[in-house]
Amino acid sequence: MRRPEQGSGRADWHRTAKIADPEQQDELPEAGIREVVKQLLQTPHKHLHIVFGQVNDKETGNILALLPKEATYYFCKANIPRGLDAIELKRQAMAAGLTGRSYGSVRRALAAALKAASSGDLVFVGGSTFVVAEVIH
Repeated sequence: MRRPEQGSGRADWHRTAKIADPEQQDELPEAGIREVVKQLLQTPHKHLHIVFGQVNDKETGNILALLPKEATYYFCKANIPRGLDAIELKRQAMAAGLTGRSYGSVRRALAAALKAASSGDLVFVGGSTFVVAEVIH
């Protein structure tokens, strides 16, 4: 397994978008997820592990439907009031055809993903920016 600090370079998956039509802003999260999934699937790996959390005031169904079904998921809640409960997120994800477990924190979910990953696997942390922030800091 390649960890970011061990890789040959830093993946730049951050995208900016300018929306001219305010009605199109609702499509931005789905477009971002589509791009991330595309890049994840293009990144060489044996198995994909995804540490994933969402906020409770966003529609999750459309996002979950875009995620790769063959990955193993580690559902978590960011340590913020807006974080979506990990058990509820797992319930919604299972209804969308995803498989995984829920964890009490982002750190526990990441630790489980890293422990389960084998050489050549890819571990991705995403969903809410707040989930990613907890891993970075």
